[in-house]
Formats: sequence, C-alpha cells, structure tokens
Amino acid sequence: MDSLTRAVLIGVPCAVIVLMILWPAYGIFFLLSLLILAAICLKAGLHTTPDPWRPVIYRWGQLHRLGPSGVVFLLPGIDALGGPDERVDLRPLSQDIVVSQIASAEGDAVYLNLELTWQMHPAMTRLTPLMKQTLQKMPEQRQRMIEHTVSVVARHLLLNYSSDQLRRADLRENATEILRNAVNELLAPHGLLIDTVFWRGSLPSDEYIKAKLAIKIAHERLAALIDDVALVRERLPDVAPGEFLTQQAWIDLLRRGIAPPVLPGLPYMPPPPTKHAD
Repeated sequence: MDSLTRAVLIGVPCAVIVLMILWPAYGIFFLLSLLILAAICLKAGLHTTPDPWRPVIYRWGQLHRLGPSGVVFLLPGIDALGGPDERVDLRPLSQDIVVSQIASAEGDAVYLNLELTWQMHPAMTRLTPLMKQTLQKMPEQRQRMIEHTVSVVARHLLLNYSSDQLRRADLRENATEILRNAVNELLAPHGLLIDTVFWRGSLPSDEYIKAKLAIKIAHERLAALIDDVALVRERLPDVAPGEFLTQQAWIDLLRRGIAPPVLPGLPYMPPPPTKHAD
C-alpha cells in the first residue's frame, strides 16, 4: 500500500468523524454515507493476483508500481490494474550464454559457456524510468540485454586470469561469483537479478582452436577473393574475373618455383633450377 492510498483510507474516516462532531444531528447520515462509500470502494478496488505473478499498477494512466501477489486494494478512479499480459512473472528463467572473442591474461582463447538463471527483482516496487523501460521490453529483449551485460563484464574480468589459473575449479568458481556480483550491480537499476551462474567450459582443446583458426582463414580468403573480383570488374571491364584470377594463380605458382600448367595464351615456363649448396 503506497502513501496516497494510506492517506485516503485514514483521511476519509477522520473527515467523517469531524463532520459528525460538528453536525451531530446528521451523524447517522454521515455514518451511512461512509459505509456505503466503503462498500462501493471495496467492491471496485479489491483485486487478486495469484502467486508468483505480480500486478502492474497504473496511476492516472501511467506506470506507477508493482503490486504484491494476492489481494491488493486500488483507489477507484485513480489506480488501475494492468491486464493479464502485463503481469510480472517472478519465477527464475534459465538462459545459456556463450561469450565469444574472449581471452585470458596472456591472450589465449577462452571458451566461456555459461548457464545462468535470472528473474525480475523481487524487491522491485516503485518503478524508476529504467525499470519502466525494462517492463515494456519483450522477454527476448531482456535476455539480449542480460547476454550483452554478461559478455562485456566477462571480457574485462578474464583479462585478470591466466590460462593455468582458469584450469583450476576453485578459481573458476571465484571468477564466476565475481561475474555474478558485478552483473547484478549493473542490472539492479533495471529491475533484473541474476540468481546463479554455472560455468560449463574454460579452455578449448587444440583441435577446437585449429578448427576455429582454419575457418577464420577460409573466411578471410573468401573475402579477399570477393574483393578481387569486384576490383577486376571495376577497373578491367573487358577482362573476365575468372580469367584474371587464373592468370594470377599461374604467376603465383611460377614465383613459388612450381611449374604451372599450360594455359591458352600463356607460354610454358619450366620451374627455375634449384640451387645446390657446395
């Protein structure tokens, strides 16, 4: 119950008592009016929200606060209850987060695979502007905000740990607890709370690193090839990009000392003789 509701519930009976003292002849009339008004307000102002949901309460048409689960009294004509789709679920939600492009203190790649549970902050009542923005977001948008915050904090945090330290379970648990506390400090103004964080991976295997490096090199080569084709089409409109790239590969083989295949329009060039040391 907020301050305005408390003031009305206390002030109206006090005002009726003062009227009864000032005009005792109309005391019965004032008392009956108070009882009728109380019955109407109770009929119109009592609302029930089942646990673990919490209702969103509007005042004068604007988001004002979160009500408690169970029975809540609202001032008719002043406060209004949000619809069923606007209720806030306090049950913890599970989310998996894989933080990419993260490194340890010496620059080794770290595989950070997190499983965390989060919820709307149970102590959230009066809504700040940031909390209102969070309530108006879709659940997927809240998850993306949590993922972004966790990723930023984790990248800065793991720079303080070496690869050998991250292989120790006790230090990983310590880093996870520091991560949870730091993220909660950033998310608390938004009305979000991280309950638990479980780290399911630390350093990748050598095969994983080699595969990631091979994929990265292949992507870079593909991007360079696309740029070359675009450049040939722009500067040599009369030359087919495929023919130009074939000639470039032919010249590259010749420079590396490998006999290139015979191509139409290109002379046969035997590889240069290998120099033998005396």
